[in-house]
Amino acid sequence: MALSNSSYSTRSISLVMFASLAGLGLWLFAPFGLGGSLGGGESAPSQLPALIQVDGPVVTEANGDDLVGLVVPISVRGNDSIDLAGAKLRAETALAETALAAVPAGFDIEWTAGNSDLVLDPGEQAVLNVELPANSSVRTDNPLDLVFVPVGGPTLIIEDVLSR
Repeated sequence: MALSNSSYSTRSISLVMFASLAGLGLWLFAPFGLGGSLGGGESAPSQLPALIQVDGPVVTEANGDDLVGLVVPISVRGNDSIDLAGAKLRAETALAETALAAVPAGFDIEWTAGNSDLVLDPGEQAVLNVELPANSSVRTDNPLDLVFVPVGGPTLIIEDVLSR
């Protein structure tokens, strides 16, 4: 049985399929690779967002080994203000090298220098009073991060609060 030449070349069909897959791949991943301007009000990667920093010694309140309260002096590191209105706070701790725990925390803010609104501006100083649940997994000898989740904007982390 002899093979007959077909009227359509498989080479051209293969090239068309490859080009369409390459175009689809570029369309899906091009926003991550282009160096153009960012849309939607995002800041450029060269500008770091404002961060909350610890601005003095941290006072802890413990019930045995359980940490139940913190008094953390805070300020802004950067040139932008941080809106804390409606923000949620959680405490994250490392129980072991491979085990982490997060517990919700209540907080209020006392202003020591500034205009006493719920926006922490550069140059303002405040005291963050943190209340933790009585039977939580947060211990005085474990590292502790405080994580703010504001209504709008990026998540803000105060790292290793107890070592300050």
